[in-house]
Amino acid sequence: RRARVQILPGPPSFRFLNGILSQIQLFRDAPELATRYQPGEEVNWLGEPLSCTLAEPTTFGLGKGRIESLSDGIFATVMTVLVLSLSIPTIIGSTDSAITSYVLGLGPTVLSYVMSFLILALFWVRHHNIFHFISRINNTLIWLNMLFLLSVGFVPFSTELIGRFWNTEVSTIVYGVNLIASGLCMQAIWMYSVRKKLLVVDEVNEKVMARVNRRLTGGPLLYLAAIVVSLIIPGGEEIAVAIYVVTLIYYIAVSGLDRSSPWRWQQMLTSEKH
Repeated sequence: RRARVQILPGPPSFRFLNGILSQIQLFRDAPELATRYQPGEEVNWLGEPLSCTLAEPTTFGLGKGRIESLSDGIFATVMTVLVLSLSIPTIIGSTDSAITSYVLGLGPTVLSYVMSFLILALFWVRHHNIFHFISRINNTLIWLNMLFLLSVGFVPFSTELIGRFWNTEVSTIVYGVNLIASGLCMQAIWMYSVRKKLLVVDEVNEKVMARVNRRLTGGPLLYLAAIVVSLIIPGGEEIAVAIYVVTLIYYIAVSGLDRSSPWRWQQMLTSEKH
């Protein structure tokens, strides 16, 4: 593609130097400018674009694929680290009864591991679905995604905490706050992408928007309810854990891989738009 870039005059005191630099820069940077800027886009006397319009719908130097690769890597690492909470200690007098007693005592830890692994799986599927329909990236969206990944990276700690101390208020609150933070960050990514028109479609039907928001908001609200229960009801920690489990089962039932696939989202974004 031929570069057709107009070099505008600089300050009056530098017009002579500007002419020389402009010719040198056009000769040196024309191939690069042809790929970085739109054909015919005006640049200033230093070769800097006057507008931020790029030839590719992405942040300069950072594409959507890099964001997805980083996110997938962090999810894979966090989901692998979760199993470390199931470490086997050295048991004095390794008899069958001692080992059986220890394995039975791992019940809450195993439950917290399975619960957190499946919750992270749901988060990963939603993250994949959202970014499947994002066509443009900017710095704000990048940092919103970083906040989401930050909350995801905290899950192994809160999981081990609630696995070891499942009947305490602190552990249930920390676990719930962690899940609330992850859910709100994901909703922020979705709402910002819609508001800034970063999706493959410029506008999303209000009915579709409300439907997606209900799914993204329902989890944090239920986790908040679990925290409130653990605070106001004596012995409510067990009820809070039960709410976490029921919420997980519900979202697996209504937002399984078959219903949350990109094909399903494509239907929601296009067919209901009219």
